[in-house]
Amino acid sequence: MVMEISYLLLLKMEQLKFIIFKKKQLLTKKAILSKQLKLILILMLFYSIVISLKLMLLEQAKVYILEKLKEVLNQSLNGACLSLAYNKDKSYLFAGFADKTIRVYKASNKSES
Repeated sequence: MVMEISYLLLLKMEQLKFIIFKKKQLLTKKAILSKQLKLILILMLFYSIVISLKLMLLEQAKVYILEKLKEVLNQSLNGACLSLAYNKDKSYLFAGFADKTIRVYKASNKSES
């Protein structure tokens, strides 16, 4: 009977060792997965920062290009008349120019022959 008890104790000890071994394996796998997850999160953060920087640079480039385009258009249209309109009874002619001025001219009925 003592032999059976010692055998059962040995068997239980082996089972406990196996359970502990499996738990250690599981914890090790969890630790590895945890490290991998941390690495993935760090990479995702890095890529989101890179994308944000690219978008900021694109926005800055767009603003720069639009400013340069306005500058070139203003230089090329300097003094140019961009719009003409008469008042309701056609006695005045309004002219809008590229230099942001509006000039008003009194219309006449003179016709050239």
